[in-house]
Amino acid sequence: MEDSDESDEDVEIKGPTPAKDAAGPTPVKDAAGKSTFDTKTAVILWSSTVMFASSAILCTLYYVYLNKITQTIQSMETIRSFLTIGNYTNEEMNDTAVLGVAFALVKQLESTLKEMEEIEENMEMIKEKIKSGWKGFQGHLYYISESTMIYPEAILECEDLDSVLAPIFDLETEHFAEFMTKFSRTGVWIGLQKKKEWTWVHDNSTLKTGFWKGGAPSSKEMCVEIEKDCTDKGKCWNSISCDQTKHALCRLDANPQWIS
Repeated sequence: MEDSDESDEDVEIKGPTPAKDAAGPTPVKDAAGKSTFDTKTAVILWSSTVMFASSAILCTLYYVYLNKITQTIQSMETIRSFLTIGNYTNEEMNDTAVLGVAFALVKQLESTLKEMEEIEENMEMIKEKIKSGWKGFQGHLYYISESTMIYPEAILECEDLDSVLAPIFDLETEHFAEFMTKFSRTGVWIGLQKKKEWTWVHDNSTLKTGFWKGGAPSSKEMCVEIEKDCTDKGKCWNSISCDQTKHALCRLDANPQWIS
């Protein structure tokens, strides 16, 4: 019986431990009795998100920086190879020399790009001029005004078109001007005028070679036309009164490589 009593006591002492709350530890409550568990969780999640975003940004910056370094090294090697082809010595191919060559090439490239931009702008201008009736010949553009006018007005007409009343210095250009004149109604003014002597009005240079018709020039008439119905090729200049009305033959400078 004593053994039985001891067993009962043991059962009472070693009885099952009360089960813990299945929901986990009891949430900590603030002074107002409200749970702070959700607030702490949100802070932890927000901090984790910020750390992840910062890590991603740092990785991206590192990749960009590494890529630039790689490109620089590759460029240095390319230039060093270029110098090797040019029989430069090892002493001449140090980093300072390579960078010097690189900077010189960059400047040359910038200059070339600027020239290309200017060429493109000029080509666009030439295209627009040709569309509006200008004709190209030996590096210049030529245009006959739509209306007729006295000589001083012809000078101003060409200036308004950023050009000059056409000078003619050689027989080939004279033949071209005579061809252009065929499309006028009355003949065309050219940029030659009598002052003390026959002078080109665009630069005040003195006439060296003239393409006068027989009997010209007159000592009394001060301005020069190319006659429309001239039949003696290469001899179509005539001196007439500056008050007569003719078309203006304008010339615009351009690059001989672009216009033939």
